[in-house]
Amino acid sequence: MWDAYNGGGVWVKVAWTDDGATPADTNGDGEPDTHCGDSVNVKIFDTAYETDWLFGMAETGVENGWFGEDCYLGQDSWNACHSVGLDTTLLQASDCRVESVADGTTILDASRQHRLTYFLQDTRGFCFVWGDDIEYYEPLECVHLYL
Repeated sequence: MWDAYNGGGVWVKVAWTDDGATPADTNGDGEPDTHCGDSVNVKIFDTAYETDWLFGMAETGVENGWFGEDCYLGQDSWNACHSVGLDTTLLQASDCRVESVADGTTILDASRQHRLTYFLQDTRGFCFVWGDDIEYYEPLECVHLYL
């Protein structure tokens, strides 16, 4: 679970739920194809009362990580960004296929949570980052949230 804040008006809680199964590659293509049932809850507190946000995750803490949901550079032809609100938003894991990643579904799982860098952007274009490697988003000049 990540709790992040900027010392001012934005506070974010990211909590992963592990379904207890380990994603596995059963067909030998190097990508998991079974046991992708984890989910992540995102809860935002903002004193400016922004209600619509974009949320992204980049797997920065491992070589060849997944960047297709980072709301920034993307990966290959994937650049998903998740719409979230102030109340708890659940992102359900997809069926393990990259093609299934869309708003509200993720290919990431709870086992990767400590190697993720998180991104949050409000409707005015202000962005916030926290997690494993905030320098990944440095060109965007986002506010760094503290854990």
